[in-house]
Amino acid sequence: GEASAGAACDGGRGGVRVLRRVRDAAAPPFWLNKDCCGLICASVTNGLLAYAEYVVLTVIIWPWLGNTLWGALHGVAFTAVVILAVASHYKAMTTDPGAVPKHAVPADFEPGDSGKSYRVCLKCDSFKPERTHHCSICERCVVKMDHHCPWVNNCVGLGNHKFFLLFLFYVFSASAYAMALLASRWIHCTGHTPSRRRDRLRGRRNHFPAGSSPQEAVIEAAVEAAADSAIDTVASNVFPECDLSTGSHVMLFILLLEAILFGLFTMCMMCDQWSVVLTSATKIDRLKNEKNGVSQTKRDVCMNLNEVFGGEPRFSLTWLLPTEVRFSRPEHVYGFRVHEDAEMDDLTALIVEPVETGNGPALSNV
Repeated sequence: GEASAGAACDGGRGGVRVLRRVRDAAAPPFWLNKDCCGLICASVTNGLLAYAEYVVLTVIIWPWLGNTLWGALHGVAFTAVVILAVASHYKAMTTDPGAVPKHAVPADFEPGDSGKSYRVCLKCDSFKPERTHHCSICERCVVKMDHHCPWVNNCVGLGNHKFFLLFLFYVFSASAYAMALLASRWIHCTGHTPSRRRDRLRGRRNHFPAGSSPQEAVIEAAVEAAADSAIDTVASNVFPECDLSTGSHVMLFILLLEAILFGLFTMCMMCDQWSVVLTSATKIDRLKNEKNGVSQTKRDVCMNLNEVFGGEPRFSLTWLLPTEVRFSRPEHVYGFRVHEDAEMDDLTALIVEPVETGNGPALSNV
């Protein structure tokens, strides 16, 4: 595609910025940030989910429940939760978070509106709708940007907020599920380790009285050895799922740490994001309002839920699945639409609202 043409220039009162015709390169098939730190964090995230899946299936469920109905149910359920977590993570990472294209125009823009004033981002040189903030990592303005998350290697904005919430929910569910299975197995195996069973069986067996002749001593020793061998066999076969190797115990300990850390982290994040969903105020919006002493405008909760999950403002099973978010009038939700070639001839001047600073007026770029 063609690069951006027509450099913008500042001048005049109020920070006037003239915007000529702009063309972007062809849109990529999917959104992906090439940030090295973000790609590493995203890979680690998927690796930890794969590790949890392997340990739960091969060390907990299969040795403990085997081919039973409960074993199959737990195996399918845990695998489904992990798959949904991975799918939500992939969608949160590869979905456009709401980046404003350089050739965007206001949603209500009509040919002949060249006399109107609109905000422009000084870094993007493009129209800047309301509730939009510039991300220095994505290098784009993002509508309803909450923060840039390295674990999904993407901004969390209007376009992928649903997928980010689902990612948190399913990682928390997988962590809680793994801890529940670990606790259940520990309760099942308490008192049934091979060493404890062996001690109980040896305590119950009848010992031969000490013989006075060498022949009797030999017979007693042989019987004692045979009894010890039988006890070892019985102790190891009664509850074989509780007789794990040192490596298996290490894997279970690592799984427990992973489940606790990520369970607590995602739970805190879900509590924070729940307030964002209910109030439609992102972290950046709240910080700006507190700094400027502006109270947050209250909005209808159903409207806020519809903005995150799309569709009708009532619960649907699609809210729990990493499916596409669709709006009947997306340009009014995002605050912009992509222009037609003829419209840019009318959109000739955009004005950036000045912000008072300690040294006088300054251009707003928040």
